[in-house]
Amino acid sequence: MPKNKHAAIRYKIIDKMLTNTSKPYPNKEDILDKLRSELKDSISERTLQEDLSAMRFDQGLDYNAPIRYSRRYGGYYYEDPQYSIAKLPISSDDRDALDMAGLILKQYDSLPIFNEFANVVAKIQTVLDGVVTNSIEERRQMIQFEESPNYKGLDLIQPILRAVEQQVRIDFTYHSFSGDPKRHEHLEPLLLKEWRQMWYVIGRFKEDDAKKSYAFALDRIKDLDVKESESFTFPYDFNARAHYAHAYGIYRMDATPERVVLRVYDNAVQGYMRNNPLHSSQRVIKEGNGSMDIELVVYPTIDLEGDILRFCPEIEVLSPPSLRESIATRIQQGLTRLQNTR
Repeated sequence: MPKNKHAAIRYKIIDKMLTNTSKPYPNKEDILDKLRSELKDSISERTLQEDLSAMRFDQGLDYNAPIRYSRRYGGYYYEDPQYSIAKLPISSDDRDALDMAGLILKQYDSLPIFNEFANVVAKIQTVLDGVVTNSIEERRQMIQFEESPNYKGLDLIQPILRAVEQQVRIDFTYHSFSGDPKRHEHLEPLLLKEWRQMWYVIGRFKEDDAKKSYAFALDRIKDLDVKESESFTFPYDFNARAHYAHAYGIYRMDATPERVVLRVYDNAVQGYMRNNPLHSSQRVIKEGNGSMDIELVVYPTIDLEGDILRFCPEIEVLSPPSLRESIATRIQQGLTRLQNTR
């Protein structure tokens, strides 16, 4: 296997040069110039020699490329003029990997953008052996992924993603669950994010001096208008990974993340929490006497409260006090409703 992505690209460039009948017998300088030009990188002569050797002898690559050097013409060539790494037969392991890729992508076939990827896999399979393999459908009887319902708004992923890529603003009407529809204009989309099978666009408004980020659920967006003539400069201070590093759920507060400490009582829930951390910041800080204390550094959000309530009564909030009080209030409200409906 290629040691890295660039190595695989270099092999393809070398292969194209050695199979180019209009410019046969490229020498080292020719190949190095081409590599540097294509990759925009300073490729050394030593790297080229290692690449030629790997293409010939590396058992992991299994190219067995018949590369020879012609003293007469002062350049490299394939001893077999019909040879090309692009013509190599695919292994059964590679076939299994393609089938698995197709199977995974199949679960997103309701999303047009992911369906395009699945179609590419199918095309590759067709090119390889003339027919699309049936093993994808066969394996669907052996592996069952969680199926996402056909939520509204999935058709907006593609146009909004292109707006993010092209850095152009979008206008839309947002139908909030808690208020009247509202028209939003000049949103600068920065990120598409999925949270528990729901899709959101995160962005900033042109007129917002505070540079606050907002999240909008795609299923509530109507009348989307991509303003291709209104470009914006992607903000240097926005980094998606850093932006959501301490977020719990889709909504990120602009305040400082808080230290949340939870006490877990039931052994089964403790085991679940170990194997399925609530957040990437989770760590065990204390164990003993039938309980386990875990710590998260997050923004306490309604999503976090929902997950804590999901494990009640086997989980207790130790801090912060505001979160503990909020959980207690919601539990009491639920009990009151139950008692009132008896």
